Amino acid sequence: MIRVNLAPNRKKPGRKGPRIQAGAGEGQWVVLAMILGWAALGGLGWYLVSVEDDKRADLRRQTAEKNAEVERIRNMIDEEGLQARKDKLEQLQVAIDKLKAQRRTPVYVLHELANILTTGKMPDIDEEEQRRIEEADPQSRLSPNWDATGVWIDSLKEAGGAISLEGGARDPADLAEFVRRLRASSRFGQVSHPDFKKECSKDHCYVTWRLTAQVVRWD
Repeated sequence: MIRVNLAPNRKKPGRKGPRIQAGAGEGQWVVLAMILGWAALGGLGWYLVSVEDDKRADLRRQTAEKNAEVERIRNMIDEEGLQARKDKLEQLQVAIDKLKAQRRTPVYVLHELANILTTGKMPDIDEEEQRRIEEADPQSRLSPNWDATGVWIDSLKEAGGAISLEGGARDPADLAEFVRRLRASSRFGQVSHPDFKKECSKDHCYVTWRLTAQVVRWD
C-alpha cells in the first residue's frame, strides 16, 4: 500500500543563509565598480580640461610674443626718417639728372650741322620718309647742289632738349634751304619757322635769323 505525504514540504533552514550572503556581495561589487568608473571619468575630464587650459595658455603666450615682435619692429621703423631719406633720394636723383644734362655735349648734333652747312653733303635722313614727304610737298625737296656758304651760324645754345640758333644768310632762298635740311634731318624733330629780317651794309644786304630745333637724337 502506497502512502502519500500531503503535508507541506519545508525547506531546510540551513540553505537560506548562504543565498542572502551571496546577494549582498554582488551589490557591493557593483557599487565599487560604479565608484571606480566615476573616478575614471572624473580623472579623464580633469585631464582633458587641463590639456585645453595648457593649449589656451600656449596660444596666449604665442600671441603675446607675436605682439611683442610687432611692437619691436614698429619701434624700429622710423616713418619720419624713412620719409626724410626718400625725399633726400629724390633730391639726389634730380641733381644727378641735372648733372647728366650738363655733361651732355651735342658733338653729333654739331657734326650734323656741319654736314648741313657743307657744300656737297647732305643731312642724315630717312630716305624713304623723305621721299614720301617730297611727293606730298614738292617744295620740301632738297637741292643737292646748294652752295652752303650762303648760311652761317653766329650763336648756338642748348636747353631743354632743343637748340637755339642765330645767324645770317645771303638771302631768303639760302635760309629756306637750310631750314628744309634741318627738318629733313633724322636728328631733329620740330623746327620752328625762322624769325628773320633783312640787314644792309654799305656793300651788300643779307638776312639775319633765329630759330629753334628740337633734338631727337644726341648720339
